[in-house]
Amino acid sequence: LREALRALEQMGLIVIRQGAGGGPIVNEVSSNTILESVTNFLHFKNITIADLSKVRKLLEPSVARQAAENLSEKEIKKLKELNLACQETIERGDSLIGAKEEIEFHTILARASGNPVMIMIVDFVNVLLADLKTQMKPDLQFSQQVLEAHEKILTAIESHDGEKAEKMMYRHICEVEEGL
Repeated sequence: LREALRALEQMGLIVIRQGAGGGPIVNEVSSNTILESVTNFLHFKNITIADLSKVRKLLEPSVARQAAENLSEKEIKKLKELNLACQETIERGDSLIGAKEEIEFHTILARASGNPVMIMIVDFVNVLLADLKTQMKPDLQFSQQVLEAHEKILTAIESHDGEKAEKMMYRHICEVEEGL
């Protein structure tokens, strides 16, 4: 029982308080706890680029459309800053693979949906994709293509053209799938 409680504590599901009135207390489950659990589960399922791309094609074009309709000027400015940071990374000769700015671009778009389930799924899929990209080590040209796609998506979002943002995101996902 003690080992089981330690395992639950390690997983972030409970907190064990010492002293009088202490003991195991159920912890609020964070999205990180869920992501880690699902990641561990899927680790043994041989997830492919095609698997992740199918999910992305279903969700992220819709997310881009919603972003074009819902993002504030402050959020659009943040997307521009992220793209600029990505450009600087590429100019230094470094890859965007695993770069937090590249992933955060997609996270900000997902937040525009206002749907916590959508946000969690998009974040989760992009974390898995980043892990696969890290293993595959695509070249610098791949990073440049990702940034160019992000620029096109951002242009559509800035002009509040949801249909174009949706199309550009779908094209981007297809290009990433093909490139990997």
